[in-house]
Amino acid sequence: FTAVDDSTNLYSAAGFIRCKSDWHAEPGSTQEVSDVLRELHEAGRPFKVRATRRGRHTPNRFACPGASASARLPDGQNPEWSGGSATPASAQSVTLLLHRMNNVVAVDYEARRLTVQAGMTVQNLADAAVRNGLSVPVGVFPVYGNLTLGGLVAASAHGTGAGVASSLGDILTGVKWVDSTGAIIHSDVATETGLEQIRALIGGLGLLGIMTELTLQLLPAGSLAQVETWVRDDANLAADIRSQLATSTPHVLIFWRPDLRYYKAYHYKPLEAGDVPRHPYWPDGRGGMLSPAPPQSNMTDYLAAYTADFDESGPQSDFLNAQGCALGDSLMNLPGFRDETSVLYNATIPSSHATFSEECSPHCIWEVKSGGYSVEDNELHIRLSRLEEFLDDVRSIIKAEEQEKQEYLDRRYGKGKVSVCLPPGFFWIRFGKGTQNLLATTAGFEEPVLYFMTSFLVSGFSSYLPTKLDHIAEVIEQVGLCKYGARPHYGKNFDRLFAHPECHVRDNFPPENFPKMLELQKKHDPNKVFEPELVTRMVERRGPVYGDKCALRRECYCKEDSHCADGFKCQPSASYPEFKACKVQYPKQKEEHHSEPKQEL
Repeated sequence: FTAVDDSTNLYSAAGFIRCKSDWHAEPGSTQEVSDVLRELHEAGRPFKVRATRRGRHTPNRFACPGASASARLPDGQNPEWSGGSATPASAQSVTLLLHRMNNVVAVDYEARRLTVQAGMTVQNLADAAVRNGLSVPVGVFPVYGNLTLGGLVAASAHGTGAGVASSLGDILTGVKWVDSTGAIIHSDVATETGLEQIRALIGGLGLLGIMTELTLQLLPAGSLAQVETWVRDDANLAADIRSQLATSTPHVLIFWRPDLRYYKAYHYKPLEAGDVPRHPYWPDGRGGMLSPAPPQSNMTDYLAAYTADFDESGPQSDFLNAQGCALGDSLMNLPGFRDETSVLYNATIPSSHATFSEECSPHCIWEVKSGGYSVEDNELHIRLSRLEEFLDDVRSIIKAEEQEKQEYLDRRYGKGKVSVCLPPGFFWIRFGKGTQNLLATTAGFEEPVLYFMTSFLVSGFSSYLPTKLDHIAEVIEQVGLCKYGARPHYGKNFDRLFAHPECHVRDNFPPENFPKMLELQKKHDPNKVFEPELVTRMVERRGPVYGDKCALRRECYCKEDSHCADGFKCQPSASYPEFKACKVQYPKQKEEHHSEPKQEL
């Protein structure tokens, strides 16, 4: 994880994917984006373009216009790519880095609309809204404040709000964008053509063009949110969720650890004019979940040892498992809210800053270059009406998949001496609303949406090993995709979900949506300049490229043992045998264990 970006190589923040382009451009305006694309178009040769940013959040290849590879292959296995081109005219793959496009373009005070450049971040938008006498609605922002607005719209990324506004796309009224010829297009929801285009741009993965300016419908200055923190036993989680959404607020975020038998819920309730707040007002209150993590700490060493002991054969397996349970419990205690000096549990705070945490880069918990570890996220979007059934499935999958490891630890240490826990991290549960957008992951849902994400820590020192108990995530993903018709979050999932050999993502959308999108693509980008290879694979229902250790690289779900890391076998799931995953092979016989002094990590 020591590799760094350069003039032609770009790495994801988690250090997982490396993208190679012939040329990187850093435009500062719509016109400069247009100039680059026009020059490429007039050169008359095939080319590919993607817009992104340094430290991009996505762990897949959607952001790659040219060659790409896993950046976490064992030493000596990373491909060597030749240097890039100095000019766009001769380039065949171009990355547009939009970090300079981070400004306010216009303010319509009467309509309460703010137009900003698409490279602006969540945090900068919240600050800009306040400076200009406006407020951002509760629930439309994700938790991380350094994501760019254009990326959020293109990926249909979200905040939380069951059946109400829960993403930037829900408050988007206009878009300025540039097509593959360099033509600048203005789309407005007030016109039939503009509405059609915007519905294609939201969640459209940038397939029509590069979004450069966004117009957003905001609220009056001083809008407030009442925020609360709830901790509950998870025995009746589904019923609790239904009750909280109905009686408290539709804006709920939940962290859940089924193995520890509890959950933590954060409630964000918008206050209307005349509402009397139940909690004290903190003018500097804001979201507080993502504070900078200490670089190269004791947790770095612990996670390296924890991951390396993948088969529980080491002399400190009992200690490492106990610490894993404790760390998982500790991470559940992240503060939901804070002001400049205090952690807040129940408070009234400005709505613009209520749901996201401010900048933690370059020391965010997933920034592998900082801490030597990262976070693996995988997120599925399904109908909320299937909540009870889905949560029951998650519980049964975890119980069945953990059983073999628990039986081995019981044989080794004695029954009940060492408990099996999920890796450090938790499940996220959030909510959204169905939309009429074409490829947004909420498309065609005529009911509220359940967003379910696994989020677990992984060592950056173990590129030759998967996350501990990674097969549980693999099974949940496949069950979600194949049984529940889930749509994977475009910015949160590995390539393997978008190239499943039997359960195709495209088929989980309304049947008319992909054809409509392809018709618009044919009109605005007939040469598929903006279409990366992973999108082509998804559109054409093509499975993965199988190869040695492709499951380790998260490029496939295994079909045979060679697809897995060394020491793992491709085996049917204990709960859903129709799905296979790479599993550790534990010894069947009782082992003689001699305790050794435990060393502090």
